Amino acid sequence: MKKKLLSVFVLTWVLCQAHAQSEAAGMQAPSIKIGHINIAYVTSRLPETRRGESELRSYETQLRNQIEAVAQEFRQKLQAFEQDYETMPHEVRAQKHKEVQLLENRLKQLQQEAQGKLVSKQASLLAPIQEKVQQAIQQVAQDQGYTHIFISSLN
Repeated sequence: MKKKLLSVFVLTWVLCQAHAQSEAAGMQAPSIKIGHINIAYVTSRLPETRRGESELRSYETQLRNQIEAVAQEFRQKLQAFEQDYETMPHEVRAQKHKEVQLLENRLKQLQQEAQGKLVSKQASLLAPIQEKVQQAIQQVAQDQGYTHIFISSLN
């Protein structure tokens, strides 16, 4: 809130200074028309956003299911390893331990890759929507004669 108030104060001061300078120079002040838009609000109301969010949730579920399958396999192998640990020969124990460690590493890697894939998918879904909104803002500003547009993304 303080940031917004400070921004309004600075903008008002700049506009007053520009007006005073133009008055002193005997010039007519240029017409200034200011607009404000909340991009997050506008974007959230678009049908494309809802479709994108639905697609992203579906993709997230697929990734989560893949991770859960590997996690289940890991838990089963770990449990079997722990149960048979005492009765296993040393060589078998070392091999099974290595298998469990490899599976654990695979699970961690899969989780990291899934997070990166999800972020990438979100960006690819949002980019065209954001571009559409930006073009609409520019068109309205041009059509309505706005000289300045303040954009916020507050929810």
